[in-house]
Amino acid sequence: MVVKTDFAAATTLNLNRWSLSEGCWLILFSNHNAATLGAAAAALRAARNWTVQVQSGRGRPQEGNTIVVTEGTRSVSVGLNEGPLVSQESAEIAVQHARGRPDQSSIAKASRRFEIRFDLDQDMGNLNTALFVQHALVRLLGGDCATFMANVGTFI
Repeated sequence: MVVKTDFAAATTLNLNRWSLSEGCWLILFSNHNAATLGAAAAALRAARNWTVQVQSGRGRPQEGNTIVVTEGTRSVSVGLNEGPLVSQESAEIAVQHARGRPDQSSIAKASRRFEIRFDLDQDMGNLNTALFVQHALVRLLGGDCATFMANVGTFI
């Protein structure tokens, strides 16, 4: 099952907009030259024996284009989101969920993010696929990022 998502639909931080059956992880970062959908797709293709497809959406790269990673019957969607709403939500995430973290200031300033979405109800293997996707994207960013599990309100 492919989870289709409008990655820019949110206007304020509302963790309740993600159901507990949908995993949504936000990899928060600031300007990073390697962070494009094309580079992410290439990193994901190199990471494992997955099928990686870039699907066009509404023609605005940060809002519509999605990478779909498929491994067997498991699918994970990845979007790249940036702009004022991302900055606003990053600041809110930092205040509400990153207190005491040494990277709280960096989280608050994050202006871009990869959004990983997947179906938690499918099976544990789908969670494993999402973890491998998250790991490949963190490596692409050189580790200069923070991963927030939006569906449960915590960092990994």
